[in-house]
Amino acid sequence: MKSSVSTLIFLLLTAITSFANCGDPIKETSNTEKKIKWYTWEEAVALQGKSPKIIMVDLFTDWCGWCKRMDATTFEDDAVAKYINTYFYPVKFNAEQKEE
Repeated sequence: MKSSVSTLIFLLLTAITSFANCGDPIKETSNTEKKIKWYTWEEAVALQGKSPKIIMVDLFTDWCGWCKRMDATTFEDDAVAKYINTYFYPVKFNAEQKEE
């Protein structure tokens, strides 16, 4: 299960970065928009109802080294952040949380 989640996250981010580098026009953003704006699930659902975008879920665990690496590298990349903020409502979801 752990490898399936990691593989899914890897494939999603690979697709996002390849789309971000294919010349897709993204409007210039200010410095404050160079970081990914993470939403809670409830915020993303509410925003999706007002202005439809795909909800992107980043599944992570506290012990996952690759998850931490993606946070430190991929999610810090300006082009990836612009693309995600433009076309998605990103949600971080701890796969081992106790809440329902």
